[in-house]
Amino acid sequence: MEQDQISDLPKTILHDILSRLPEKDAARTSVFSKYMSRDVDYWMKLASESGVGVLKLHLPDGPQGNEESQDRCYILPTDEQAIEHFFSCYPLIEHITLKCCFVLNRGGTRGLVESGTSMMHSIRMLGLPKLKEVDVQGIQEVIIDAPSLEDFCFCPGDDLNAPFKIDIDKCINLRGLNLWSLKSTTITDKWFLDLFPKFPFLDGLQFVNCTMSETINISSAKLKHLESSDCSNLKEVNVDAPNLVSCGYCGDGDSKPVISFPKSSSQLEVNVLIHIHFMDLGNLREIIQNFRTQNLLVLLSLVVQQPIAWVL
Repeated sequence: MEQDQISDLPKTILHDILSRLPEKDAARTSVFSKYMSRDVDYWMKLASESGVGVLKLHLPDGPQGNEESQDRCYILPTDEQAIEHFFSCYPLIEHITLKCCFVLNRGGTRGLVESGTSMMHSIRMLGLPKLKEVDVQGIQEVIIDAPSLEDFCFCPGDDLNAPFKIDIDKCINLRGLNLWSLKSTTITDKWFLDLFPKFPFLDGLQFVNCTMSETINISSAKLKHLESSDCSNLKEVNVDAPNLVSCGYCGDGDSKPVISFPKSSSQLEVNVLIHIHFMDLGNLREIIQNFRTQNLLVLLSLVVQQPIAWVL
């Protein structure tokens, strides 16, 4: 096995190497021997001490069933509270992405997911005055106190019926909100009524695979972009948003919500993607007419499901 000669260099030389990387480029580190977690810890610490502005960590992708496949994921060497402390040590962080994160259980040992680790359940992001963008997937509870936050994307864990909690009320400058797979809680008309006073600058909303009330009323003078994809229960949506410039809808032929724009902008573009069975093509006119706007339907995309051919 080849030896990792880079990690054996003196610390001063390693610092000098990292300090010479362009600040606007990512600092990419590659270790050609077996990439154990202790090596990752060491390199991340070294990068932070060298003033690197952006650090992207690329881990090797060993084949399944091979011993090296153990290195395909990096287990955070601590529990959830220590991760929060880690964020607080870097108050100038602007972007945070957490996807399917595993942490060590208290008293656990470093190793594979099956040994002493569990999915991260909650995270708090406090004391980060420069934070602008957060993307969290696979964590049930997220609390953010960052008035500078502009974009927030959230998708809970694999158990869609498990309760989740989002507390971003102090992020008063929020502009974009993307919510995915919210099934355990129904997004109600009142939810929208409370949303826009909390976030007066909110101009973008996206809902994917969420459970909604049958009737939704959306009223906002700031809203510019609205997207709904595969959201269940919807029957009627009234969008009172005079500055709305784009509205996207994706659903199947069985869902026929009536979507109206009583005060739509002359710049409004409505994009519709419908998955429809070939037997339901006769209902296409009704589906299209459910989008009630004074402007043209800019784009209509159909995915027609073909019949299954049976061979006897």
